[in-house]
Amino acid sequence: MASSDSFDKVSLFYRYKLIGKNKNEEELLKDFIINGSGEVESVIKILLNRYAPEEIINSLIIPAMNIVGEKFSKGEYIVTEVLSSASISQKAIDLLKPYIKKENFKKGKILIATVKGDVHDIGKNLVSIIFESNGYEIIDLGTKVEPEVIIDNAISLTPDFIGLSGLLARSCDYMIETALKLKEKKLEIPLLLGGAALSENFVNIKIKPVYEKAFYAKDAIEGVRIANNIKR
Repeated sequence: MASSDSFDKVSLFYRYKLIGKNKNEEELLKDFIINGSGEVESVIKILLNRYAPEEIINSLIIPAMNIVGEKFSKGEYIVTEVLSSASISQKAIDLLKPYIKKENFKKGKILIATVKGDVHDIGKNLVSIIFESNGYEIIDLGTKVEPEVIIDNAISLTPDFIGLSGLLARSCDYMIETALKLKEKKLEIPLLLGGAALSENFVNIKIKPVYEKAFYAKDAIEGVRIANNIKR
């Protein structure tokens, strides 16, 4: 008797062969995210037979969303297209969540937020999933978070790290403002920064001189690596 995986592969093959999309599942998932539409369930089911869920997130979902962010920055995508892509990404992540193994001990606590000026939460949600699966307690402040709110929560909740995400260019100004306020309050909590709006060069030139403990992470996996190195 044929397995359900075999049926899924046959279904996908004929569906995309008919419309000229004779691609493997890795390419299909990226296409679904970049184009903001597609049936991700069958693709995810097949990919889970090949990769760990964390690898699917880091090697396929994050790079696809990075392309979406680049297209938005260049004016090739409008906000509604970005939101469509984020919705497909979130659906894929929700399908992967039950398969992600969580560490049975806590390494530390990270406060995360999408900064003021940005409603997008896909990057923040990816960070949350990856950090939680690596043994970190998550404090999620949500999106469009004012620098003052981040500082107040940092003081009251005493996290080991603060993680800020931003997809839009204007997010960068609020990250700088947050760094300035951390310095004003004489806090020394490592600040992990990421998102399509940022680059390592920007962080090193604009934020690190303001707040020495600022670190750029190109993706969630690198964020965990930086955090683990600091905790050693």
